[in-house]
Amino acid sequence: MNKQGGRIVHHAERCVSCFTCEVACKQEHDLPVGTYWVKVFRTGPYFKNGRLAMDYSIRQCHHCDEPKCLTACPEEAIHKRPDGLVLVREEFCSGCEVCLEACPFNAMAFDEEEQVAFKCTMCVHLLDQGAVPSCVKHCPTHALELTH
Repeated sequence: MNKQGGRIVHHAERCVSCFTCEVACKQEHDLPVGTYWVKVFRTGPYFKNGRLAMDYSIRQCHHCDEPKCLTACPEEAIHKRPDGLVLVREEFCSGCEVCLEACPFNAMAFDEEEQVAFKCTMCVHLLDQGAVPSCVKHCPTHALELTH
């Protein structure tokens, strides 16, 4: 989310690449095989100071202050809530996939069967109840954190 709300921050130094965030997200949203709203990536192994090292990063929607997916969408299917969440109204999506191309983080997904774009919602249904997103809640090393 933008400065009005919070963001999910990834603390790479705490990440052990356990993929719990991926699994939690997929289960929370019943995502199809091959679709990820949060994706873990490994870099390495490589040598650092004479020792083998691995780095881990994640890809997920940043709920940008100025979302390129929103401005690119010709159907106005993507909107931004006052709290900064950037959400897709699937009922307005024409399936043109322009938002997928516009996202600089490659964080949009496309449902081939339904012909609609979709993406991380930061578990808006949980946030609206005062809870944290599923990926944050289930991360065993606290590598993901919801900040305000």
